[in-house]
Amino acid sequence: MKRILALIPLAAALVCAPAQAAVTDLVAAMKKQFVPGQGVMFRETTRVHFDGTYMFGNKTEGKIELGTKGVVAAESTRTPTVSAELVEEMKELADSQQMETELERVYTVSVGDRLYVNGGTATEGLPAAKLWAPSRGLPADAAFENQAVNIFEPATLKKLLATSKRTGVEYRGSLAFKALSNVSPTVRWHRPGAEYGIDGEVRVHWRLWLDERDLVKRLLTMWTVRTNDDILMTTRTDSRYFDWGTGLHITPPPAENVATWKEIQDAA
Repeated sequence: MKRILALIPLAAALVCAPAQAAVTDLVAAMKKQFVPGQGVMFRETTRVHFDGTYMFGNKTEGKIELGTKGVVAAESTRTPTVSAELVEEMKELADSQQMETELERVYTVSVGDRLYVNGGTATEGLPAAKLWAPSRGLPADAAFENQAVNIFEPATLKKLLATSKRTGVEYRGSLAFKALSNVSPTVRWHRPGAEYGIDGEVRVHWRLWLDERDLVKRLLTMWTVRTNDDILMTTRTDSRYFDWGTGLHITPPPAENVATWKEIQDAA
C-alpha cells in the first residue's frame, strides 16, 4: 500500500505533463505563423439573442496580416443581419433612408494604431468625396469587432488552453472578462474597466478547434449580460480561420479619401 501511495504523485505528474506540453506546443505553432508579409483569412458569423430570441447580428469575412509579434493589420467586410421582428420595429422608428444606412455593408481596415471605416452609421454625414472615417484603434480591430477572444495574442491563447478541457482536436472552457482583461490588450481596449465590476464578472464560454498543424481553425464564443431593461442579451460569435501562411500586405485607404477630424467636425 505504501508503495502505491508513493507512486500517486508520479502518476499525477505524468498525466499533467502532456497537457502542459500540448499548451506550449500549440502556442509555439501559432508563433511560427508570425512571419512578416503572411497571414490568415477568416469568416465569421455573429448572432445576438434577446431572452432567447434572435434579433440581429452580422456576417463578416476578411484577412489578418501577421508580423513577428502578432497582428499588424486587418481588413474586413461586415454585412448586418436582422430578424423580421426587428425590421418591423425599425420601420416604425426610422425612415427608409435611415434603415438603409443601418443595414449597409461596412468595410473596415486597421493598420498600426488607426482604424478606418467605410459605410453604415460610422460614415454617415461625412464631407463629400470622403469615403473613410478614421479613429484610434489596434492593429487587429478590423478582425475583432465582434469576437471577444483574440487567439493571435500568445498570452491569451496560453491562458485559454491552460484552463480548458480537451477532447481530440477540440478545447473548451469559460473565462471571466476580468481574467481575459489581465492578459488581452484587445479586451482592455474594447471593454475598458473589465478588470473590475459587474462587467468583468461576465463569463465568456468558448470552444476552439485545431487543424492538422495544430493551428486554430474555428473559435466559438458566447456570453450573456442583463441589460438595463432586464433583458438577457446573449452574443454568439463563430469564427473560422483558414489559408494560414497566405501572402498579405494590408495598407490604409488613400489619404485623399480619408476625412480629417476638422472636416468631420465642420460637417456635423
